[in-house]
Amino acid sequence: MKTLQGLAIVALALSVLFVTACEYDAPLTKKHTIAIDEAVLGLWQAVPEDEAAADEEAMSVGDGEMLEEPAPPSLLVLKFSDTEYVVVYAEDDESMYFRAYPIKIGDTECVQMQAIGTEEGSVDDDDSNRFMVMKYEISAAGHLSVRMLDSDVVDSMLTDSDSLKAAFLEHEHDENLFSDEALVFPRAK
Repeated sequence: MKTLQGLAIVALALSVLFVTACEYDAPLTKKHTIAIDEAVLGLWQAVPEDEAAADEEAMSVGDGEMLEEPAPPSLLVLKFSDTEYVVVYAEDDESMYFRAYPIKIGDTECVQMQAIGTEEGSVDDDDSNRFMVMKYEISAAGHLSVRMLDSDVVDSMLTDSDSLKAAFLEHEHDENLFSDEALVFPRAK
């Protein structure tokens, strides 16, 4: 049962961080001429903190009936073009689809994402112009770490690209520009 709780906590933390990431009504930039990073392509799957314990513990209910573990959240990053990705964030039976592309604002390289749909279809017109900005790293151990632009630093109430870009550049060298909390995804095996 401890493993199920651990999985639930990891899944909840990842989904809260990703789903509640600060959304903006305008893009930081409309340009997307930077080549994608092929190292980020592929399937990335979150795992419980104690993967070994998760493998060893069987989860059973009452009369020996086995519970199916919920699938951990995952990111699938696909090449759409030389300058764009399609990103699928999946958790349990729900998926969110994004158009994403590398951008550079000042000296800062990051990725801008635009919601394009869910497992139920395209996003509503109201949500079609919702943008998120993230920064990622791939560690020496091969883990993808994603940090979202912090709305406490760049206000999400800014509604046009020029204002967003000015606020971003004003805080470009602020260590808190991107959230401290990172989503971490090892490459799926």
